[in-house]
Amino acid sequence: DHPTQSFRREMVVWKQLRHPNVAPLLGICEWEIPAEQPNIPMQCLVSPWAQNGNLMEYLKSHQPDLPPIVREHMQCGSGTQRNVSQLMQIADALCYLHAHKPPMVHADLHPRNILIDHKHEPRLTDFGLSTFAGSHTTTGTQTTHGNEQYWAPEFILREPGEWTPTPESDMYAFACLGLQMYTREMPWQNFTSLQIQLNVTNGQRPSRPSTGSMSDDVWDVIQACWAQEAKKRMKSIHAWTKLIEYCSR
Repeated sequence: DHPTQSFRREMVVWKQLRHPNVAPLLGICEWEIPAEQPNIPMQCLVSPWAQNGNLMEYLKSHQPDLPPIVREHMQCGSGTQRNVSQLMQIADALCYLHAHKPPMVHADLHPRNILIDHKHEPRLTDFGLSTFAGSHTTTGTQTTHGNEQYWAPEFILREPGEWTPTPESDMYAFACLGLQMYTREMPWQNFTSLQIQLNVTNGQRPSRPSTGSMSDDVWDVIQACWAQEAKKRMKSIHAWTKLIEYCSR
């Protein structure tokens, strides 16, 4: 796609979204391109400032425990239960996208595309690859480069330059994201891109955290969401329901 077309597509998709865990689109910022720097973009999309940065930064800088007042606000227990609450909110945002008429797919879910606000709550952002379920796109090979840890098997096995995002591919990335929230490391840490792709297409997945911080319930959700066959993956509404049930105990 031409950059202007991609920008307009992201704007059209994003401006339709209204959900507590989706960063709202506030507007567009435009500026003149200096003659000596012709490659600088002249437009950007504006969303609210996220005090705690993106989820990648947040996981590196925050300890497992939060003050009681924050835990109470998040309606979840102490310690690693915070992970469940945030994961539940991300699942809720995916439920919203996938229940859209027609269904919408984020298509580029990873920690850098999730902002953490001043309440420690996650908000999805960066809808540059987002599309309606079943829509065909050829942008995936370029814009998702470097995010191999979150690629679904069917994405890896696609024809060069071809990609049709689905809610199921979102759920695969959601599972990888959930694992990272407990390990504080990217899935397949220290593996090369080729090793990751070979492992995933052969049905292998990262191991469960050895610290014991992840409950059986959460691990079951993660395993169900990254099933090898897309049609067998847990849907976002079911993942959200399971996490709600666990968090409310």
